[in-house]
Amino acid sequence: MVGVKRALTVLVPCAVLTLSAVLTLSGCDLLKDATSFKVCTDWEKVTVDTAQIGLSVSGATLPDAPCTAGGADVCAQATAGFSCSGGSYACSVQCGASAKCEVEATAEAPPQTIDLSSKIKNSLEASAVDKVSLDGVEYRVASNSLNFATPSISVYVGPNTATKVGDSGVTLLATLPSIPAKGTPSASLSPTSAGQTALTGLVKNYTTPFKILSSTTMRFQAGDSLPEGKLDAELRACFKISPL
Repeated sequence: MVGVKRALTVLVPCAVLTLSAVLTLSGCDLLKDATSFKVCTDWEKVTVDTAQIGLSVSGATLPDAPCTAGGADVCAQATAGFSCSGGSYACSVQCGASAKCEVEATAEAPPQTIDLSSKIKNSLEASAVDKVSLDGVEYRVASNSLNFATPSISVYVGPNTATKVGDSGVTLLATLPSIPAKGTPSASLSPTSAGQTALTGLVKNYTTPFKILSSTTMRFQAGDSLPEGKLDAELRACFKISPL
């Protein structure tokens, strides 16, 4: 008996498909008609916690302590209890531009490890990743009890060996704008050209994890309220994968 081959037609509803489902259909017309598919990393934490500043002040506001730039280290001895130590953030009391002692604290969050290997499950998806381009970076603030507006927050990408912003291979990816006290905004960010190139290269080598880091420097002047509260934000990068 001569075998008869029959064509089986499967109708796929017009709906949003997962990356795995889309790539599994790579041999059909659906993939050919599509222009690109979006894949995102998990949401990664960006935190600013005033408890890590280690600031000690006798009173509810920073004291008005005059100083002279380049002179004796008056600010280190300004007022009893006016000190900056004991927290995990790099912090110092120094003479500011207004000739008053001020506090400067740099919040550098622990690096977040990004592992995309679990999101890429077969060789077909891996070949599609060779055509990746960065689609955008977005952030959202989950909670914010800070009693001051944050300065801008710089977000970086780097190799898996990176532990701090100054390490080799770490590149500025994008900058979060100032966030108002107790504000909970969300928005898209424009990546830097260098950051986009670096991140695309890291994603192509998806079998090796990489790091996302963040840093911001806060300044508090005479008369400012003692900084209090914590900000918990999240950030993710999204990629556009074009069919082969």
